[in-house]
Amino acid sequence: MCIYNSGVFITIKTMFMKNIFILILLAVFMQDIHAQETVAKGSVEEQVIDFYKSWLCTETMEQTAMLEEKYMTPEMKRKRKRIIGACGADPLLRAQDYTEYTMNSLRCTHLTGNWYKVSFLHEANSERVNIPIKVLTDKKQENALIAYVVPEWGGEQYGDSLFQQNKSYKSVMDKSARHDAETFVKSFYRQYTNLYVRMESTMEQDLEELRTKFCTRALNAKFKEAADFNKEDCGCDSHDLLVNNFDFDAFWTLTLTIKSEGGNVFSVSYKYKPDDSSAISFKVKVCEKDGYYKIEDVLL
Repeated sequence: MCIYNSGVFITIKTMFMKNIFILILLAVFMQDIHAQETVAKGSVEEQVIDFYKSWLCTETMEQTAMLEEKYMTPEMKRKRKRIIGACGADPLLRAQDYTEYTMNSLRCTHLTGNWYKVSFLHEANSERVNIPIKVLTDKKQENALIAYVVPEWGGEQYGDSLFQQNKSYKSVMDKSARHDAETFVKSFYRQYTNLYVRMESTMEQDLEELRTKFCTRALNAKFKEAADFNKEDCGCDSHDLLVNNFDFDAFWTLTLTIKSEGGNVFSVSYKYKPDDSSAISFKVKVCEKDGYYKIEDVLL
């Protein structure tokens, strides 16, 4: 005999429908979460983290070159080598080596505009390293290219103002700037170092143009000899005799000092950090021909 209870049947049916409704909502929610995760995985932050993890795992020069090609602008690829020449450490890590903890503690957060912060720990109890980087992207942010990495001496400072040209001097291209020795040297060095700071694609050609126009043939020959020597000695061909370094970074601009020593000789100095006790220091000698000055020699 079958006993039919309509009240129980309605209750069971209602509970079943509620469960179905909850399952549908859950499915929609999970789809939405999955979509968010997909967006997150394609974000600039995620691309930067992927680059860093791959970078830490590179074992050959070929692998390094492939990552540079995929994730860096051509200007940053060259800049990185110059920074290594200047301080002996990779600016991407601010160190010569890394630990397994570095890999597991990697973070990337957005700061403002094209600026992001990469952070990590070298050891469990070490202080977190924070490195601002500038990242260029296409409109859909599908391809992120690192355009600048703030070196160790820049700390956590960042901003596009770093690359703005210092115009508080007379252009060395102006003939009136080349009649006076001190005005000429200051104008030349402000313009020469600004080319390094701006990091434009034509930087190397522009630097060479200034050297050709405003340095003697003898000094240009000496410049090439110094670059060739450092290429053999350090494996880097970017050493610049005129700044006595492999690079000139934006953070050094404010400390650039030029003083007359008398006899057409000028001292040139700058610091990696304003509070450094020591400075990169050398002297330049100028000569006059037909009423205009040229740099004749660099005295280290």
